[in-house]
Amino acid sequence: MPVLRSADRYYRLSAGIARKAVLDARDAHRRGLGPVAQVLQAHQRAEVDLARLAVGAMLDEQSITATATALLDSSAFTTMVEDLERMLDKVATDAAFDRLIGSLTQGAGRDAMSLEVAVRPDLVWVRHVNPPCCSRCAILAGRVYRWSDGFERHPGCDCVNIPTTVSAGSGLTMSPEDLVTQGLVTGLSKADLLVLAEGGDLNQIVNIRKQAAGLSDGREILVRRGRLTPAGILNEAEGDRGRVAELIEVNGYGRTASASARTTPPAASGSGSSGTPPRPPAPPANAPGGPGEPDPADRDATRAYWQARQDALGIDTNGETLTPDEVRFAERFHGRHGTIAQWFKADRTHRRKTNDFEWAELAIEAELKSPKDRYRTIANAIRADTPWKQHFIVDLGHKALTQALRWQLEKYNERNPDHTITALWVLSQNGAEFDEINLKSPLK
Repeated sequence: MPVLRSADRYYRLSAGIARKAVLDARDAHRRGLGPVAQVLQAHQRAEVDLARLAVGAMLDEQSITATATALLDSSAFTTMVEDLERMLDKVATDAAFDRLIGSLTQGAGRDAMSLEVAVRPDLVWVRHVNPPCCSRCAILAGRVYRWSDGFERHPGCDCVNIPTTVSAGSGLTMSPEDLVTQGLVTGLSKADLLVLAEGGDLNQIVNIRKQAAGLSDGREILVRRGRLTPAGILNEAEGDRGRVAELIEVNGYGRTASASARTTPPAASGSGSSGTPPRPPAPPANAPGGPGEPDPADRDATRAYWQARQDALGIDTNGETLTPDEVRFAERFHGRHGTIAQWFKADRTHRRKTNDFEWAELAIEAELKSPKDRYRTIANAIRADTPWKQHFIVDLGHKALTQALRWQLEKYNERNPDHTITALWVLSQNGAEFDEINLKSPLK
């Protein structure tokens, strides 16, 4: 199955938000219900914002244009404190607590994505699995579903649905048999494998266990606290796509898009308020160092020029004046690969180490590096900021991320066991490419 880069990126970022939610909720649990609810709701809003961005990115990658007829409100998808309290009363172990928080976090994103697709004409779903996967998910991999169909999942399921059209979706299908042949299906017994080797049907093997396996389309709850749930909206629409936008507004999940809003999406707030996901800013006509930039010798003109570009970003910079490299990075990254919730003000009084910005979708603080495209230069820049900073983005400007440099960056933690980091991304080709580096663990 040809995997969309945007779908793969969405899976990784969504899983990262859920992991962060679980870790933060564990710490908050000692302080009571309120702090846990605050942590959960913040990460649910991040999941919703990510899902809304992801729908646009997946459609863009397939060259599909589908305008939304409603604008979603991220805060409407969060779990209320009273509901969370009721759920936590049934949690008896730490593992069950982790599963609940992770499920509620990613569930908010899935609910938002289902409505984002429902309010766009002519779209369907293709189920995307993240191999290795269980046999229950394998038999559903690559299936095409109507926009209003439920999403079958089991506890811990990490499948996602890719929005597409009937014609484009045919290129995203995959064979469960190929997954088995490649050894990417878990949970099969030796007897199962023998039956399959003799020409047995994987669907029959799985369907025998399906009821006990706990697969559910998640649509049992159609009404909660007097309003329809996202699943309830799809059920109430009864296949009439035109009713979805109205039901979204009536039930408080957003508002119908006016004609102007459909053609000119409003800027996202970065805080979960209503509005479509931010679109990538148009690349400035004046490329870095190009003829559109003022003469650096004219300091007043240069200062005013870069301040204007900074102001155009619409980012809360806490009074910090960004460098030209930081402005260029924000233009390439913000709204295209993620949302900059705020840019941190440097602590020049106490000289404490501070990260550059808050990445809304991952709810993390990240540090920007804009070095030359050489491993030694990048590694030196990262080492200088560890262990205080752990999440780095390297902006290579117009340069491409070569396979050789990727291979070297993957080995950064191996080569620097005393200066390890948690995550590393590379932005390249003027923002056209954004890659997470698969960091290898330090050798023991």
